[in-house]
Amino acid sequence: MTAARAVALAALVAAILGSAVSVTGALSDVTSAATPVATPPAVYGVETPGEFPISLLIRNDGDAADRLLGGSTPVAARVLPHHTRLVHGHREMTPLPQGIVIPPHTTLTLEPGADHLMLSGLRETLIEGHSFPLTLQFARAGDVPVTVSVWRKIAVPGGTPIPPVVVGDLTVSFATVPPAPLGTIATLFGTPGGPAG
Repeated sequence: MTAARAVALAALVAAILGSAVSVTGALSDVTSAATPVATPPAVYGVETPGEFPISLLIRNDGDAADRLLGGSTPVAARVLPHHTRLVHGHREMTPLPQGIVIPPHTTLTLEPGADHLMLSGLRETLIEGHSFPLTLQFARAGDVPVTVSVWRKIAVPGGTPIPPVVVGDLTVSFATVPPAPLGTIATLFGTPGGPAG
């Protein structure tokens, strides 16, 4: 398959699924067997095939900082903190093995394009309007169970908002993830579930 055909296939799949697909990531996956190509970091709006960003608000009313270390859910193999930064006009995503600091007396918005959580190794299709359980892991607050709504940035008509979860000094609200078909993009451009981010 030529590089031009790989790019055209990636664009077609993105249009059909309504999801963004990393053309550079898809191109490097398709051409890697023929030519060694350096794998670029994930590009914002695309992430890595098989990985999906979780957005949420965390308010810390306490006098001490806490740290979001990650999480766990039955719908994905991993839930890891990531950071997005602008490099040469492109947004690049990198893992945050030390977690995301939640400063005292602060409300922090976690979303793609900034610090956020990433679902990796999707085990179930994420259907718009549905929800799933997620356990957030904090250094101080410990395990915090929340419910994540599957929806795009625009609210689903008739959708019921999920109430905030309060544990100690922390309040977690508006946990969302975009809809995603199980394995569709990852199967076309790599292994099912995609690489760890």
